[in-house]
Amino acid sequence: MKTFFQPLLQVRPLALCFFSLLCLEFIQLFGQAVKDVETEALGLKETANRIAETIQSRYPEDPLSMMLMASLHYNQGQSNQAMPWLEKALERQPKMVDALLMLAKIAREKGDSESCIGYCRKAMVLGAPPPVWFEMMMGAHMDVGKAADILAELEGQLEGVTLPPDAEYILGTARMQLRQFQRAKDHFLRVVHFMPNHTQAYFGLFMASQRLGQAQEAASFQKTFAQLESNDRQRMMENNRKEEELSGLDLVRDSTLKTLMAAGQIFQGKQSHKEAADCYQKAIELDPRTLSICLAYEASLVASK
Repeated sequence: MKTFFQPLLQVRPLALCFFSLLCLEFIQLFGQAVKDVETEALGLKETANRIAETIQSRYPEDPLSMMLMASLHYNQGQSNQAMPWLEKALERQPKMVDALLMLAKIAREKGDSESCIGYCRKAMVLGAPPPVWFEMMMGAHMDVGKAADILAELEGQLEGVTLPPDAEYILGTARMQLRQFQRAKDHFLRVVHFMPNHTQAYFGLFMASQRLGQAQEAASFQKTFAQLESNDRQRMMENNRKEEELSGLDLVRDSTLKTLMAAGQIFQGKQSHKEAADCYQKAIELDPRTLSICLAYEASLVASK
């Protein structure tokens, strides 16, 4: 005798088969998308390497070509390979601030705070504006517990200077270490003025207000901090592998774009306008909306005729 459930039981295997086919198709499409991303990233890296090596072989003694090679290695996560090129560039041009700052950045990443401070100090003496070196120098001093020293050294340098929010945050943290709570609070307030969602700055405001006995403000800042921290956790949970792959590709595109622009500028400086135009044209393919790239391409194209 046929029961009510028998037709459903006959349909179920077909539904499962259809669902399996859909899953298989999705997996294949996702796998192809990942493969396409990897292929594009590899092609961009090869383009950047080829252009940088061309510049270096044509102008082997030029500090700018050495800096280009250093930037290429650094942007590809090869800090150890970047350092010899930076040192060679500084041998030929001791006042090359960009090389000093990249060495400072590498030293900080390696945990060598003293070297980082030394490179930043040299850049400072050569006239590099504070927003460029301050954040690294201040962070390195705090790593070795010398916040008071660096604040005393830089007090005059920072008057009238507009610092980026991250630098203001570091200053606020240093002031907290020195128990200068009102000045710390002022720094944190400047941070959230420009970056209203800066989670850690709100924590700093909560702590500073609490130490100053400002209970009502402290409670308000604590509430905002808790909400922002919850939002941060939620965003982290929502990140998936596909987004990570795409962000990785974006980084490769950005580093290749920088290599192309730097190479174009070097070619232009050597009056090799056709080669410069080729570099700028490739850069436009990666970023067609930036006006400065388009103008550089047009100028090189005109000069090459």
